[in-house]
Amino acid sequence: MLERMAREQFRDNPNAIFRMGEDIRAFGRYLIHPAQDGYQIFRGATLAAQTDSSRVAISWCIADKLNKHDLTQEMIWADQAVTWRTREIEYFRHTLAVSQDLQKKYVVTDRLNDALTKLRYAQDRLDKCLNLAKYWQHKGFNDETSRTGIKN
Repeated sequence: MLERMAREQFRDNPNAIFRMGEDIRAFGRYLIHPAQDGYQIFRGATLAAQTDSSRVAISWCIADKLNKHDLTQEMIWADQAVTWRTREIEYFRHTLAVSQDLQKKYVVTDRLNDALTKLRYAQDRLDKCLNLAKYWQHKGFNDETSRTGIKN
């Protein structure tokens, strides 16, 4: 009986987010599983998206739950852009450290500065998407009881 009550309150609750071992269950229909290179988001048994952080994964679930598909796509794009730019910057810094050619160092420095600017832009876009998902989640609650799933 206790297990049934817990399942009703948490596992099947359309507003609950909780951790089960390494996995995260969200809104009664999403499973966020840590993978080697980020987090995999499953909607039912289907792989729906892959992100670099759990924060982005949960925000993606919020946007998908509310049918904000443009927001989910923008979030995935920004997350991938941040990951790609971060790796690009690591490569440029390594190249600067090992290169002896002065001309090559000038070119790589320019590319590094450009990549840093693009990284800031991608991070700003990602933060905007995450804040928007958080706004939509809070807006969906009429009062404190709707968050916990208690019916009036």
